[in-house]
Amino acid sequence: MARRIIILHGSNDQYGASRLLARDAEALTAAGHEVVVVLPGPGPLTSLVREAGAEVVEESRLRVLRRVDGLKAIRIPRTLPTRVDAQDVVVVWTLALACYVPLLRLQRIPFMVSVHEILEGRLGTTLARLASSPGVPTMANSSATAEWLTRAGVSPTTIHVAYPDAPALSTTSKRPGNSDGPLRILVAGRINGAKGQREAILALAPLVDEGVNLHLVLAGGPFPGQEHHLERMLQAASGLDWVSYVGEVPDIGSLLKEAQILLIASVKPEAFGMVALEGWAAGCGVVAPREGGAAEAAMLVGGLTYEPRNDTSLRAAIRRCATSPDIFARRTEAQPAARICTQGHRLEVWRSLLAMVSE
Repeated sequence: MARRIIILHGSNDQYGASRLLARDAEALTAAGHEVVVVLPGPGPLTSLVREAGAEVVEESRLRVLRRVDGLKAIRIPRTLPTRVDAQDVVVVWTLALACYVPLLRLQRIPFMVSVHEILEGRLGTTLARLASSPGVPTMANSSATAEWLTRAGVSPTTIHVAYPDAPALSTTSKRPGNSDGPLRILVAGRINGAKGQREAILALAPLVDEGVNLHLVLAGGPFPGQEHHLERMLQAASGLDWVSYVGEVPDIGSLLKEAQILLIASVKPEAFGMVALEGWAAGCGVVAPREGGAAEAAMLVGGLTYEPRNDTSLRAAIRRCATSPDIFARRTEAQPAARICTQGHRLEVWRSLLAMVSE
């Protein structure tokens, strides 16, 4: 049954959860649903969602909790976003908007929750419990996210895993140990102190001193108020000709075409690693920490893993890439992601959860 679906999202950017939202909006619209996405102001996601065939509402009053705000900032809003009414199915797209769940329950508006983050500590546990409701389905982007939600107190019977869908596969074949130039490594993600850009620079510097020919490209920008993380990263990169920072980019596609390795350098557990799917689809080898959703993503694409927060282990993984050209030789189509991380799988989960919400 076609429905009017209102998706509440906490940021207007083009990072992982936002890019996935745009792709889901396109798939749901193509399936006959009317999709309206409510965002907290203007930004690059607006055009992506409109191109997907969905409507966008930019509402500056949207109550969004930022991780840096902490528990004291959690306040239940008095009103729902203007486009929400009792005939809609509302999707709370991230835990940053969990504060709307009590109001949705009070007004008996059908809703579901989508979770794309792992937030350890009291703040995360509070938001996970705030967002959970008996009989209300939660879509988790990985088994790691589902396990964290369960530890936080969410009933496992309400949690349904739906991996992000991977982009179309590139026909380009890449060899990590390209003798014609440096091993090009890309780290792409928001600069927030958890994604590990600065730590990657410091970890890889001894490899360069050993004579390993590599070039590290860093892409992404900080949230307003978190610019100090960017400053620290730039200080670590100062004077290093093997490090390039390209700033905020609207699309990492061109960077992936040039890269041979997509490195996830996160120093905290990730809910998933959607960028790993994008790197794999572009023909890159994937290197990720052996924990949480990042390890899950690496497994799905046949990547390498290293011990998290261990510089020696990270260097060993990159050294293998530099010295073993055939390390990612297994055909891209043979990896589990080609079967599991598909739009068809996600749509099946969407259909199931929308049916539950409508009961």
